[in-house]
Amino acid sequence: MAKVLSNKIASIQPSIFSVISAKANELGAVNLGQGFPDYDCDDFIKQAAIEAITTGHNQYAPSQGTAFLRSAIAEHEQKFYGLFYKPNTNITVTSGATEALWTTFQAILNDGDEVIVIEPSYDSYSPCITFAGGVYVPCKLVNDTYELDGRLLQSLVTTKTKAILFTNPHNPTGKVFSKEELSWIVTTARSHNLYIVCDEVYEHLTYDCNHTPIPMLFDEPEVKDLVIRISSLGKTFSVTGWKIGWVLANETVTSAIRAVHQFIVFSVSTPMQIAAAKALSFITENPMYIREYANTLMVKRDKLITTIESIGLIPYIPKGGYFVVANFSKVFSGTSREYCQFLLEENMVATIPLEPFYSKNVSLPNAVRFCFSKKDETLQNAITNLAQQNLTSKPIR
Repeated sequence: MAKVLSNKIASIQPSIFSVISAKANELGAVNLGQGFPDYDCDDFIKQAAIEAITTGHNQYAPSQGTAFLRSAIAEHEQKFYGLFYKPNTNITVTSGATEALWTTFQAILNDGDEVIVIEPSYDSYSPCITFAGGVYVPCKLVNDTYELDGRLLQSLVTTKTKAILFTNPHNPTGKVFSKEELSWIVTTARSHNLYIVCDEVYEHLTYDCNHTPIPMLFDEPEVKDLVIRISSLGKTFSVTGWKIGWVLANETVTSAIRAVHQFIVFSVSTPMQIAAAKALSFITENPMYIREYANTLMVKRDKLITTIESIGLIPYIPKGGYFVVANFSKVFSGTSREYCQFLLEENMVATIPLEPFYSKNVSLPNAVRFCFSKKDETLQNAITNLAQQNLTSKPIR
């Protein structure tokens, strides 16, 4: 008889994103579920990767990342945020943001350490914490406006709390945390000497506002010492398949992260790192490039919101990212999974339920997530399908 598997596996389920995408492909539905563009990146980015391959950058990179990319990341941080990170001691290149999160929690957690996670949260956060021996503690954003309750956050801190984890701009809601909310996080962390782990993969995709990292708002050495920032190339340049991410942290944490990272993937694709450095350097010198891309996404967002409202849903207007979360309680009485199924079968549009973004035993909003980083044709097909919902006989069950 086979040996018993790790009991950590029991809590791990197939990703909702893979499940929904598979179902959408099976039905031939328009996929506004999984969060990646269905359009290609710009030619100059592809050309940079081709040139890196053809000019011989095809062997292992240094485990911590190529000096070229780490320097480009440091220059990016200085240009956009006025923040100074040393390439040799504060920056580690990872296989996307997911590996960055994984290595971070393996590096900072001991068995039984608690991590307060602001919910709704990306579904990889819980496994990252669990496999590191940590305990996931949810802190639910409140009201239809997804506000952070600072008093609730502080009440969740115990002697075992090690870190606070959140996404900003936020996935799935597209919320950009206010200075007051960031102040609650910083005050709580500073009072209890907690790490702040901030996932900033949507940092450049903001609408009518700018992303402001915590160390930029709170320019104090002790705060910067607590903050671990994670980002990636994928969302900014529409190259999610490249899996190029990075972690910014103090020297001690960086050393620990690198120790873990070397035994997970050792190093990240060398030619992709060379191309990533060129892409980052390009927006450092031409910041309007990324602003124009964000403006294009905002137009797509607004078109989708108009349709969502026309079929009786109530959208939360995102300030960042490329998702719209919409409440369906006026038109449907089931769960978010059931409404996603309804949209797939009746309207041939794939969305993501909000249920997997929450831990168990919390009340869930009646909402689903739409992705609008799609070709105009894809988005128009989805809009056409959604508009066919028969509002004279709403699907209240």
